Amino acid sequence: MLHLHNTRLQIEKFVYNKGTNVALYNAEHSKRYKAFQEKIRRSMISQIRKIANYKEVLPLLMSLAKGRNPTVELLSQITVMINKDKLSDKVDLKLYLEWAGNQGGQAGLDKLGINAVFALKDQRLIDYFDDYSKLLIDSVDDYTKEWIAAKIQEGKDTGLTPFEIQQLLEEDGDAISAIRAERIVLTETNKEMSTIELDAARRNNILEKIWRTSLDERVCPICAPIEGEKQAINANFSIGSDIPPAHVSCRCYMEEVIPQDWILPDKIWVGQ
Repeated sequence: MLHLHNTRLQIEKFVYNKGTNVALYNAEHSKRYKAFQEKIRRSMISQIRKIANYKEVLPLLMSLAKGRNPTVELLSQITVMINKDKLSDKVDLKLYLEWAGNQGGQAGLDKLGINAVFALKDQRLIDYFDDYSKLLIDSVDDYTKEWIAAKIQEGKDTGLTPFEIQQLLEEDGDAISAIRAERIVLTETNKEMSTIELDAARRNNILEKIWRTSLDERVCPICAPIEGEKQAINANFSIGSDIPPAHVSCRCYMEEVIPQDWILPDKIWVGQ
């Protein structure tokens, strides 16, 4: 079994060196990732369709749409309606982020060649996931409210009927929900994987890290200049972030610098 483990690590190291974020790739192609992305998408669509009622809801909201920009009254009314169908009622974001963190912790151990199973039990980090998930849920819901308000305002400004605005919301809502779900899950998965991987590196006596990109034509102007940049384990990279991702849908990853005289701590940190 140890031989197979070492062979897998050698293969993964080779693929990482070619610019592929192996851990993120594996997560993206897992059933857990795909199911969560679909749940996020469906939840957003449900919120939009709750508002897209041309007989009972939209006439009221259209009466609150005045001027060229969504009014406070319009946003407030949408908020009341959305709060009855909040994203937090449909998805357990905290549980998913913990799962992503565990994938990152395991990736950190694998990159260091440590043959152990990572299991996050550190209460400080679990509390972090709880707090962050609440902030993220609120942010996602706020964007949905603002998007709906902007569509209603747009429809009224162009003289659409409530029925036509319903069609606009439903058609554009399906498309934007799919795009947002994909971007949110990818970005947050990479972020939490990197967060715990960094902790695993730090607690296992790694002192330096390197920013790595995918080394292809998809690398953006933000990340391309910092490919290969080395920093101390607790320092920020030159873009101001201590870990990937640098932006939405970023696929960059961290490489741990393992010195020749590297010594593991007496007690290896595996998430406890």
